[in-house]
Amino acid sequence: MKNLFLFFLLLWSTSLWAQSLEGEWHGQLFDDSGEAVNYLNISIEEQDGKLAATRKKLNPKTNTWEPVKGTTQFINAKGNAIYTQISNGDKWAESEVFMLSYISPKKMEVVWVNQVNNADVAYNKVATKLGSGYLEPFFNGKIYENLSIGGTSTNRVSIDKVEVAESVTIVTFSYHNTSFEPVMMRLAKPGFSGAFFITPPDRSRKFNIVDKANIAYEPDNTTVPPNSYHTFKIYFEPIPDSLNNFSILEGNPQLQSGKEWNFYDIQLK
Repeated sequence: MKNLFLFFLLLWSTSLWAQSLEGEWHGQLFDDSGEAVNYLNISIEEQDGKLAATRKKLNPKTNTWEPVKGTTQFINAKGNAIYTQISNGDKWAESEVFMLSYISPKKMEVVWVNQVNNADVAYNKVATKLGSGYLEPFFNGKIYENLSIGGTSTNRVSIDKVEVAESVTIVTFSYHNTSFEPVMMRLAKPGFSGAFFITPPDRSRKFNIVDKANIAYEPDNTTVPPNSYHTFKIYFEPIPDSLNNFSILEGNPQLQSGKEWNFYDIQLK
């Protein structure tokens, strides 16, 4: 708790500036044993010249995201921030502290401290939970993890999930390096002939790559250590909701050399 207090003082004494934090973020938080302990959805936006934050939870009855009730405070400085939330009932009070650190437009680190003080039990018991993890931009899309893939040109790369949102389509991949040597990988930049794209079965349209995360563009490389997994994302132009069967190709099939990563007949279920 001493480190938390020092961090708070640092933020308080520093000029308030953190435009990079703006946006809606989400992600899973885990404890030291790797168990999921919380899910965080937080919107950060400018209000009256300062940044303010709103935490949300999904209401399963209405399928809408609603603000979490309680008293909140948001303090930020140069890419770091503390978001606090306090709520209480008749005989209990709960405090939550989220320490946020901006890494990139697609990644933020978070540390979570949660304490519940329940005066209705013996000895005024206090329960404490800790968690940490990473947040990424929230697009509120439909996520498909139960995928049927008709065929692929590689046995080292797999598709973990596809998120179809109004503004973007996000495909999460995993690369498995089964060798005893490091492997270098990279993507062709948007607009280049070797760039990835999504296409329907009749190849009538292209939904091009627009961005990526956790993998380099040419001429740089991302190194995958021996016998390890590496997860990365490719962001594509939004596909229509009706397109639930498509392929993902790495560049023009007529110009491919045979080393490309192609995925055919992907069905979203």
